[in-house]
Order: sequence, then C-alpha cells, then structure tokens
Amino acid sequence: MAGAFHSRHDCLATTPVSPVSDRDRLTMTFDVLVLGGGAAGCVLAARLSEDPARRVGLVEAGPDYGPLSAGRWPRALLDARVDGALIDLTTGARDAHDWGYDAGRSASRARVIGGCSSHNGCEVLWGAPSDYDEWADLTGDAGWSYTRLLPYLQRADRTIEVRPSRVAELSPIRRSIIAAGRERGLAVLPHLNAPGAVRGVGGIPVNARGTLRWGAAFAYLDAARPRPNLLILADSLVDRVTLDGGRATGAIIRRAGREEQITAGTVIVAAGSYGTPAILGRSGIGPAAHLRTLGIRPAVDLPGVGARLLDHAYVLMSWAARPRLQAADDRIAAGDPPLSLSEVKWPSSHCRAGAWDTTVGAWSGTVFDQRAHGAARHLAGMAPCVMKTVSRGQVTLRSADPTVLPGIDHGFLSDPDGHDLAVLVEAVGLCRDLAGTRAWRYWCGEEVEPGPAVRGPALETWLRANVGGSYHPSGTARMGKPADRHAVVDSRGRVFGVDGLAVVDASIFPSIPAANIHLSVLAVAEKLAAELARD
Repeated sequence: MAGAFHSRHDCLATTPVSPVSDRDRLTMTFDVLVLGGGAAGCVLAARLSEDPARRVGLVEAGPDYGPLSAGRWPRALLDARVDGALIDLTTGARDAHDWGYDAGRSASRARVIGGCSSHNGCEVLWGAPSDYDEWADLTGDAGWSYTRLLPYLQRADRTIEVRPSRVAELSPIRRSIIAAGRERGLAVLPHLNAPGAVRGVGGIPVNARGTLRWGAAFAYLDAARPRPNLLILADSLVDRVTLDGGRATGAIIRRAGREEQITAGTVIVAAGSYGTPAILGRSGIGPAAHLRTLGIRPAVDLPGVGARLLDHAYVLMSWAARPRLQAADDRIAAGDPPLSLSEVKWPSSHCRAGAWDTTVGAWSGTVFDQRAHGAARHLAGMAPCVMKTVSRGQVTLRSADPTVLPGIDHGFLSDPDGHDLAVLVEAVGLCRDLAGTRAWRYWCGEEVEPGPAVRGPALETWLRANVGGSYHPSGTARMGKPADRHAVVDSRGRVFGVDGLAVVDASIFPSIPAANIHLSVLAVAEKLAAELARD
C-alpha cells in the first residue's frame, strides 16, 4: 500500500467544517473509502485505520463536532435521557440534525457523525440466537450463525461500554412495569441479553456513562482521530460511486458548494437503510427499468436495491397519570439520575419456540422520559412492539440529484396473511393485562389511548391508523445467495456485479432481529471490517 498522508482533524471537527487543505485535496486517494459516518461507518473507519499503511477516508453528510474532549457537542445529543425521534410528535418540529425524510416520525434519521447512535435511546439489546442462525441460512454462510457472530457482538458490547440498568434507578413507571410483570407471573430476567431470556421483565442494558450517551463517534472514532492515515470529510454529501469497467473507483461528493472526485481502491457504502439504496441507485446500481425513468444509465440491474424495507412496528398506548406520578416525575426531572430503562419480552402465539416476537416498554410524560411523546396532559403509557415483522416497505429513488431525498413507504401491517397485525393485537391485550395490576394502577388511572372500549375490528382500525416504526430500518440492500434475485450483496457485503464495492450497515440484514438494531449493526461492521482487513 502507498504511504500515509496527513490531515488536520481539529479543523475538520469544527462546525462549519473548514475546507480541506490544498495538500489534502491533492491526496484525495484512499485504499478504503467509507461513505457514511453513522454507527457502521465509525466502526469501519476505526478498525480499518488500525493498519498505518492503509489510507482510510470517511465521508459524512452532517457535521462532525470533533472528539468529546473538544466540548463542542450539542447538549441534546449528549444527554442520554433525551431519546427517540428527532421529530417532536406533538408539533412536527424537526431537530436541525434530522435528515428530513418525508415519511412521518418513523423515518427520523440523524445527519451527524455517529449517525443515529448520536441520538438514540441507548438501549443495547441482542437478537435471539435463532435470529442470527436465520441469517446463516438465508446467506448460506455459517459465519453469520449466532455462535460465529458472538465474538463480534461481545466486542461491540464492550467497546460501547454497556452497563446494566439498575432497578433502584428506574423511574416510577419503568419500575411499575417490572412489578406488573411479576404480578402476572413473568420472570424477572437479570440479564436481558442472555440466550434463554425470552419471556419476562427486566432492566435494559444501556450504553451511557451516567447520563452521557456513549455513541459510536466517541466509542470508536475518538481514539482513531489522531491517526495520520484517517481523513474525516464532514458536511460532504455523497452523490454517487464512480465505476469503471465493472469496478468501483471512488465517489463524487458535494462539499462547500462544489463537486469533488475521490479515488479509492475499495469503496464501502454505509449510509443506512434509507441512504444506501439511494447512493447505489444514483450510481446505476438498482432496478434498471426505474433508473432509466430518472435518466440514470443502469450499470447493474439489482431489483433488490431499496426493496424489502423492514422495521419494528409499534403503537403508543396511554393512561392518565395520577397526581403522585406527575409529582414523582417532576422530582426526577429536577435531579440528575443516570439513564435506566426496563422492558417486557414476550412470545406471542405466533412466535417460534425459544424466541420472542413482542416487547413492551413503559414511558411517562416528562422531558427526560420520551421527550418526543410529551403532551399537555401528563400521561403514562406502554409501547407494544412487533419485533419479528414480516410486512415489507420500499425505498424509492426519486431523482438523480443527491439533494432530493428518496421516497419511503414502510408498509406497516401490510403483509397479506395479517401476521403483524395479529401479533400487535395480542401485544395490546398483554398491555391491558399488565395495566390491570396493582402496581400499574397505583400510578395510573383510566386508559386514554386507544380507550378501553376500542376492541375487535375497532382496535384493528385504530392500530392501522396509529402504527409507526421504531427507527430500526433494515433490509434494503440485503445479503443473500447469488441465486437470490432480491439479494444485493453476498455474505461478505460485496455488491453483486461490481468489484471493489461493498455495503456494511443495517441495509444488508437479510431479516430483522428481535431487538433494536444498534448492537447488531456494530457487530456486523466489526465482522466485515475484520474480513476486509484480511483481504
């Protein structure tokens, strides 16, 4: 490999980012170019730059506030207690870091170094062992089995410094759902990520240092920033991957009002389940007939690009908060408690043996408990969620212009067999059962949404009208066997039909695990980074 080059990370970390120096512009050639500075991109940049002879470039459309020690990160991105959407569900207002996808609250994505790990709820949950074994079956690669993936899950877990949520530090409503589960005969699970933890209640492991969100930008990228062989290009919008004779040769980016060419030996797209299919499409990789309608010359006809979008479907149920709950929440809001969360894991009647397909979290209406769910009336609630969704949506490229965001149709509850709706109906029944316990009734009064009389067909109508996603999009460039016409990449993330091009992010998931996907994304990036480093 060619020798290393030098970059000024302190300048690149400020906002707005200072222009790249003339010297760096002359050396905009990399061994590996990573397109997307989210969670996966941070892992890839950090791990691949460990070899000082490998020149690595990391491109991020949003700002880079530099290392945590620089003190430039916005408070809202640091505070782990302020979680969830970058869209306020009561006003529709968007945070400045939101990408702005026109698909409702479920499409909220963070445009900042670290991606959604810089604003998420810090819940660190693993899928069931059978989820990863399913990946091995769908890809024909035993390397994706739970046993083989386990070291990468563990490595990611250690790197983001996961700690348990302590029951004594839970808010009243989050304690009450554990007590309600006990009343209904559910086991208290001391380790929610243990392979056999499939039915019960417990505290959720979190990646937070007290109240500080310990996202991928800090956990992975900060230690790598001083390396002279790593260059971070923030505020740089990826237009497309450049191709020559069936091989990826680099990328075109838009930065500071101008177009720039970057050359690379290997290009890795890590822009997430919405951004990755858009970049591939603009590069001529995707459903050929559709690309032609946009004036894009197809390079590789891959109909699976943008197809089969998956997310965990959920609804918010609410109950009136008793005065004692509001008073307790006010005391918590005035203090500085560490982040602690809880959850119910539950297998519905549709679930395969040895796994779960439903979770329930609890929330109440304070600024630190689900800011995005705030309301004029102080409420408490549960969020029943379908964790093994089969309904599929789609991400559709709308223009060859990279400033035009793709269209997103989540397709919630659209599967023809009604599987997801049936699981969600059962989950609502579970929530109502938990709400009937002494533990829940101590803090909460009557059911507000959807209301106790809403049952049967009326409940199904309400669910269809109110269902949303859990900000866990996946599957839009999925891994698969070469004979699978809907597969976009092979089991090592390599794009079919293009040499030197890979995808490493949640878009390659062949199915969705029964857990929020952050740790799975990190583990996938750890695994594929290790394999790329050996090439």
